[in-house]
Amino acid sequence: MDCFDNYGLRSLSAYLKSRGVETTMIFLTTYDQIWKIVTHQDRPRPYALELLDDIGRCVSGCDAIGVTMMSPDRDRVVQLVNHLKPLDKPLILGGVHSSSFPEDALEIADHIVVGEGYDPLYEWCLDPSNTGIPNLWVKTPEGIVKNPVRPAMEDIDSLPFPDYGPDNHFIAEKGRLVPVTERILRRYMGSYYSVFTSHGCPFQCSYCVNSRYRKLGKGYDCFRYHNVDYVIAELKYCLSLSPYLEYISIPDDGFIF
Repeated sequence: MDCFDNYGLRSLSAYLKSRGVETTMIFLTTYDQIWKIVTHQDRPRPYALELLDDIGRCVSGCDAIGVTMMSPDRDRVVQLVNHLKPLDKPLILGGVHSSSFPEDALEIADHIVVGEGYDPLYEWCLDPSNTGIPNLWVKTPEGIVKNPVRPAMEDIDSLPFPDYGPDNHFIAEKGRLVPVTERILRRYMGSYYSVFTSHGCPFQCSYCVNSRYRKLGKGYDCFRYHNVDYVIAELKYCLSLSPYLEYISIPDDGFIF
């Protein structure tokens, strides 16, 4: 669950599907709304009870629940997680906040991902009771298990293109949860598509989250980039999603092509 434009969430879903795991994605905000919150132009508003109930019904048939979060949205994530607890489903947190402030994230959920989540999340989906999965911190009755962070993925060209569905995708509109249709997909995509051509950053700016990521473990201090052919193939893929695209956004942390 996260904002509609979340590239990482869609990439994780595509990876899980490629490994045989069925996924359902829920988008609660747009990137514009998140950006206004991050830049203090707006404050996150609590979710309406009707929307939370919709989400609960949507995930009631799932085996486990994952939520990705940024720090400015913490209060709403707490609200969401607390509302879903009665479902008694395994729940895991990931995203920038969990990797940057794992102790705080563990106050919200019993399982969190630190660092890249592709293989850790897949392994957790196979067995949410496993407390020994690298990259996972787990809250147990005996205390907190802080598993080591495995090396970052080297061959990022092996990743499938992001999952744009729209089957089993849902989005919050006017305070309620509705299925994402082809029309809704194209409306929210608008005239541009965001494509990441690399992972990481070669610099260590103290104000940037990458300064934290670089300390996580092997490979996180390296700049990893896609092959040009991979990027071209993804751009062709995005045109198949919406023929009305006019712009390509490349929001890499470090763009060196």
